[in-house]
Amino acid sequence: MWRYTWHKAFRLYPILALLLFFTVWGLCEEPENLALGKPVWTSGGIGQGVPELLTDGNTASNPYLGGPNRVQVDLEKPVTINVIKLWHYWQDGRTYHQNRVAVTLKDKKLLPFEQFDPDEIVFDSDVDGEYPETAEGKRIEFEPREVRYIHAWVGGNTVNQWSHWSDVEISGMALTRSRRKRVDRQIVVEFSGGV
Repeated sequence: MWRYTWHKAFRLYPILALLLFFTVWGLCEEPENLALGKPVWTSGGIGQGVPELLTDGNTASNPYLGGPNRVQVDLEKPVTINVIKLWHYWQDGRTYHQNRVAVTLKDKKLLPFEQFDPDEIVFDSDVDGEYPETAEGKRIEFEPREVRYIHAWVGGNTVNQWSHWSDVEISGMALTRSRRKRVDRQIVVEFSGGV
């Protein structure tokens, strides 16, 4: 029979203290997906799926939005972000060409990629390098900035000429702000136990 003695309990204190620390400081939190359920605009024709698939939170390869060579996600208000995760069809590890992402405060859906300011472009596979698609998606990190619109382009892939969009996740400063609110809290953890 296993007995729970004070020295076994004492070994748990550091683990409990770390768990409490991470929870209080927000280190265990998942970043909020600011794109979830947001409106999507597309250009280039839709061959399969609906635009809403891009912001439904499902990162699986299928179902996907097939056809458009350009998409725009409207966050509906300016927010501060610094991370975009993008998924294309990834089941066979294909690589997409002319894969580009830009962020803006203004609606620029009618402008071609070449008319975006260089500081609005956060990823360009022609400059930053192409990559094989995976279930983990492509994580694009950049300096935090206030944006409302996420623009993305793709021009075919290593298997065929089509574009396939699975999902986009957008996150950033929401987690940092919640941490700032928690900094003023003072937590005292006392351990007591007898010998």
